[in-house]
Amino acid sequence: MVELGRQILHMLFGAMLLFIANYSGRESTILLLGMVLFFGLVLVHFKLKGFENPFIDFMLEKFDRKEALPARGGLTYAAGALFLFAATDFTFAMGVTAILAFGDGFATLVGISGKHFLPFNKKKTWAGAGAFVIAGIASSMFFLGLQNAIIYSVFLAAVESIDFKVDDNILIPFSASLLKSLLK
Repeated sequence: MVELGRQILHMLFGAMLLFIANYSGRESTILLLGMVLFFGLVLVHFKLKGFENPFIDFMLEKFDRKEALPARGGLTYAAGALFLFAATDFTFAMGVTAILAFGDGFATLVGISGKHFLPFNKKKTWAGAGAFVIAGIASSMFFLGLQNAIIYSVFLAAVESIDFKVDDNILIPFSASLLKSLLK
């Protein structure tokens, strides 16, 4: 049940980020993501020092995986999106953010009920990979165009399905940027 809530929150954050970016522009989005990352790190610091906050504690209990670093997924999401908006052009950042939000989110939601596992990663399913591609294309084609949405969604689904031991929220933006550089 935690994973369902995490993925819904993952997609909501992405949708909200795309909405804000669309109406406020690149610079404001970079500033917002920098602030989210900074205040997230401050909150994690206080949490690790033993401070309690009912709202933060509730959010971590309901949506966080029990890891050594609280809110690691949220922090890496903000860092990955910040990288995209700061290091790539705005339209590309919007498209890859859409893939990160909805492709990755739906991959988990659909993939957890999948029965046919990928031969090279027994933690991932064909259903999850397919959901990643479909949701990635559907959400990013408005920013990237249909052909690029297909290319990036298929490529990023393949990257996400390999166990690189790197958080997807960092791996997906970096891999998309790398592919963009290679395709030039």
